[in-house]
Amino acid sequence: MSLRRTRARTASSSTPEYAMSNNTVGWAVLGAVMLAGVVWIVRELLAADNVMSGQGWIALALGAIGTAAVAGVLMWLLFQSGRRGYDR
Repeated sequence: MSLRRTRARTASSSTPEYAMSNNTVGWAVLGAVMLAGVVWIVRELLAADNVMSGQGWIALALGAIGTAAVAGVLMWLLFQSGRRGYDR
């Protein structure tokens, strides 16, 4: 019950401007780190002695996309379960 009261107060209060800018900076940093990671991985794969075939690149891309999709669906199910009260 106290959780709902807290949510109601939080929802009605305005968000400070510095919180919005910190959120934007956080997303920018996360994006930069992810981009640097992808660039590093691709650079290392291309520099290897064993060159990966086109089928290998397709398999790598499909595996990464499939893993991200499964993770997204599981997170969505987790949040829906919490909202509907199945965890209680």
